[in-house]
Amino acid sequence: MENNIQKLLIGFLAASVLAVSLIGCSAKGTLSSQSGGSSQSESKLTNQPEQEAYSLDIPEEDWTPVSMGMWAALKDSQVLTSVRIWVVSFEGQTAEQARESLAADDYQPDGETIQREKEGVISKVSLYESKGGTWGLFYSYPSGEAEQWETELSAIVETFQLSSN
Repeated sequence: MENNIQKLLIGFLAASVLAVSLIGCSAKGTLSSQSGGSSQSESKLTNQPEQEAYSLDIPEEDWTPVSMGMWAALKDSQVLTSVRIWVVSFEGQTAEQARESLAADDYQPDGETIQREKEGVISKVSLYESKGGTWGLFYSYPSGEAEQWETELSAIVETFQLSSN
Protein backbone atom coordinates (compact mmCIF):
# COMPACT_ATOMS: atom_id res chain seq x y z
CA MET A 1 0.00 0.00 0.00
CA GLU A 2 1.26 3.49 -0.88
CA ASN A 3 2.12 5.78 2.01
CA ASN A 4 -1.32 7.13 2.99
CA ILE A 5 0.13 9.93 5.11
CA GLN A 6 2.12 11.26 2.16
CA LYS A 7 -1.06 11.22 0.08
CA LEU A 8 -2.89 13.07 2.86
CA LEU A 9 -0.10 15.65 3.05
CA ILE A 10 -0.12 16.23 -0.70
CA GLY A 11 -3.89 16.54 -0.64
CA PHE A 12 -3.70 18.84 2.36
CA LEU A 13 -1.14 21.08 0.68
CA ALA A 14 -3.20 21.28 -2.51
CA ALA A 15 -6.36 21.98 -0.52
CA SER A 16 -4.50 24.61 1.51
CA VAL A 17 -3.47 26.47 -1.62
CA LEU A 18 -7.06 26.39 -2.83
CA ALA A 19 -8.42 27.38 0.58
CA VAL A 20 -6.02 30.29 0.83
CA SER A 21 -7.20 31.58 -2.51
CA LEU A 22 -10.86 31.13 -1.54
CA ILE A 23 -11.07 32.01 2.16
CA GLY A 24 -7.63 33.17 3.18
CA CYS A 25 -5.25 32.19 5.89
CA SER A 26 -4.15 34.62 8.52
CA ALA A 27 -0.92 34.54 10.42
CA LYS A 28 -1.06 36.39 13.68
CA GLY A 29 1.78 38.81 14.25
CA THR A 30 4.78 38.25 16.44
CA LEU A 31 3.69 37.26 19.91
CA SER A 32 5.68 37.15 23.09
CA SER A 33 6.23 33.59 24.25
CA GLN A 34 6.32 32.48 27.88
CA SER A 35 10.09 32.13 27.75
CA GLY A 36 10.53 35.77 26.76
CA GLY A 37 11.44 35.10 23.12
CA SER A 38 9.21 35.64 20.13
CA SER A 39 7.05 33.15 18.31
CA GLN A 40 5.08 32.69 15.14
CA SER A 41 1.43 31.87 15.53
CA GLU A 42 -0.66 30.56 12.69
CA SER A 43 -4.39 30.20 12.37
CA LYS A 44 -5.88 28.06 9.63
CA LEU A 45 -9.52 28.10 8.63
CA THR A 46 -11.24 25.14 7.01
CA ASN A 47 -14.01 25.36 4.45
CA GLN A 48 -16.65 23.75 6.66
CA PRO A 49 -20.13 25.08 7.55
CA GLU A 50 -18.93 26.02 11.04
CA GLN A 51 -15.49 27.41 10.32
CA GLU A 52 -12.84 25.68 12.39
CA ALA A 53 -9.46 27.13 13.07
CA TYR A 54 -6.33 26.02 14.80
CA SER A 55 -3.61 28.02 16.40
CA LEU A 56 -0.06 26.91 17.08
CA ASP A 57 2.84 28.88 18.52
CA ILE A 58 6.14 28.19 16.76
CA PRO A 59 9.36 29.79 18.08
CA GLU A 60 10.38 32.41 15.53
CA GLU A 61 14.11 32.22 16.13
CA ASP A 62 14.89 28.61 15.21
CA TRP A 63 11.99 27.64 12.94
CA THR A 64 10.89 28.59 9.44
CA PRO A 65 7.67 27.93 7.51
CA VAL A 66 8.33 25.58 4.59
CA SER A 67 4.75 25.27 3.31
CA MET A 68 1.22 25.96 4.50
CA GLY A 69 0.89 24.35 7.93
CA MET A 70 4.46 22.99 8.01
CA TRP A 71 7.61 24.32 9.70
CA ALA A 72 11.21 23.09 9.78
CA ALA A 73 13.91 23.71 12.36
CA LEU A 74 16.88 25.93 11.52
CA LYS A 75 20.47 25.32 12.58
CA ASP A 76 23.19 27.75 11.54
CA SER A 77 20.76 29.22 8.97
CA GLN A 78 20.29 25.77 7.40
CA VAL A 79 16.81 24.24 7.11
CA LEU A 80 16.74 20.84 8.82
CA THR A 81 14.35 18.84 6.65
CA SER A 82 14.34 15.94 9.12
CA VAL A 83 13.17 18.14 12.03
CA ARG A 84 9.73 19.53 11.32
CA ILE A 85 6.23 20.00 12.62
CA TRP A 86 3.03 20.02 10.54
CA VAL A 87 -0.74 19.98 10.79
CA VAL A 88 -3.03 17.67 8.80
CA SER A 89 -6.81 17.74 8.65
CA PHE A 90 -8.46 14.32 8.60
CA GLU A 91 -11.65 16.01 7.42
CA GLY A 92 -14.81 13.99 8.01
CA GLN A 93 -12.93 11.31 9.98
CA THR A 94 -13.26 10.44 13.63
CA ALA A 95 -10.11 10.12 15.71
CA GLU A 96 -10.49 6.33 15.53
CA GLN A 97 -10.65 6.42 11.71
CA ALA A 98 -7.56 8.65 11.66
CA ARG A 99 -5.78 6.16 13.96
CA GLU A 100 -6.66 3.35 11.53
CA SER A 101 -5.22 5.39 8.62
CA LEU A 102 -2.06 5.98 10.61
CA ALA A 103 -1.83 2.29 11.61
CA ALA A 104 -1.85 1.41 7.90
CA ASP A 105 1.34 3.50 7.65
CA ASP A 106 3.01 1.67 10.57
CA TYR A 107 2.17 4.22 13.27
CA GLN A 108 1.69 2.61 16.68
CA PRO A 109 0.20 4.01 19.91
CA ASP A 110 2.83 5.30 22.35
CA GLY A 111 1.21 6.85 25.41
CA GLU A 112 -0.75 9.94 24.34
CA THR A 113 0.85 10.03 20.89
CA ILE A 114 1.04 7.72 17.92
CA GLN A 115 4.48 7.16 16.45
CA ARG A 116 6.62 5.29 13.98
CA GLU A 117 10.31 5.01 13.31
CA LYS A 118 11.26 4.69 9.67
CA GLU A 119 14.58 5.18 7.90
CA GLY A 120 16.19 6.70 10.99
CA VAL A 121 13.44 9.25 11.61
CA ILE A 122 10.93 9.21 14.46
CA SER A 123 7.53 10.68 13.54
CA LYS A 124 4.87 11.33 16.15
CA VAL A 125 1.30 12.60 15.92
CA SER A 126 -1.27 13.85 18.39
CA LEU A 127 -4.91 13.71 17.29
CA TYR A 128 -7.56 16.32 18.13
CA GLU A 129 -11.17 15.52 17.33
CA SER A 130 -13.50 18.35 16.33
CA LYS A 131 -17.00 18.75 14.91
CA GLY A 132 -15.86 18.46 11.28
CA GLY A 133 -13.29 15.72 11.66
CA THR A 134 -9.93 15.19 13.27
CA TRP A 135 -6.74 17.22 13.19
CA GLY A 136 -3.32 15.59 13.36
CA LEU A 137 -0.36 17.53 14.71
CA PHE A 138 2.75 15.72 13.45
CA TYR A 139 6.41 16.20 14.27
CA SER A 140 9.57 14.36 13.31
CA TYR A 141 13.28 14.25 14.13
CA PRO A 142 16.23 11.87 13.56
CA SER A 143 16.17 8.83 15.85
CA GLY A 144 19.57 9.62 17.35
CA GLU A 145 18.55 13.18 18.26
CA ALA A 146 15.57 12.53 20.54
CA GLU A 147 17.25 14.22 23.51
CA GLN A 148 17.81 17.35 21.47
CA TRP A 149 14.33 17.67 19.89
CA GLU A 150 11.66 15.82 21.89
CA THR A 151 11.30 18.41 24.65
CA GLU A 152 11.12 21.40 22.29
CA LEU A 153 8.69 19.74 19.89
CA SER A 154 6.48 18.52 22.75
CA ALA A 155 6.32 22.08 24.11
CA ILE A 156 5.19 23.38 20.69
CA VAL A 157 2.55 20.62 20.47
CA GLU A 158 1.14 21.78 23.82
CA THR A 159 0.32 25.20 22.27
CA PHE A 160 -2.03 23.66 19.67
CA GLN A 161 -5.64 24.77 20.05
CA LEU A 162 -8.82 24.28 18.03
CA SER A 163 -11.58 26.84 17.88
CA SER A 164 -14.82 27.36 15.97
CA ASN A 165 -15.60 30.71 14.40
